Amino acid sequence: MKIAVVGAGAMGAIVGAALHEAGHETTLLDVAAPLVERINSDGITLEASTGVVRTVAVPATTDPAAGGRAHRRPDPAEPRDARAREGQ
Repeated sequence: MKIAVVGAGAMGAIVGAALHEAGHETTLLDVAAPLVERINSDGITLEASTGVVRTVAVPATTDPAAGGRAHRRPDPAEPRDARAREGQ
């Protein structure tokens, strides 16, 4: 599944890294260019409660169009036929 995580702060980075490790095509999207550059150069470092530290290389961008079209969570207020037209 192709997933875009909007916001690459603490929570977005953790969620994005977990999704990426689970095998999903994940891209982090953030407006802060220095943060995006740091994530792309150094990855996201996570420390488990056991003390195990690992770094995950998740792509990040400031360009919403860079990752292409991602799957989206359906809006329950949106008519079903509108979702069907989008292939959801």
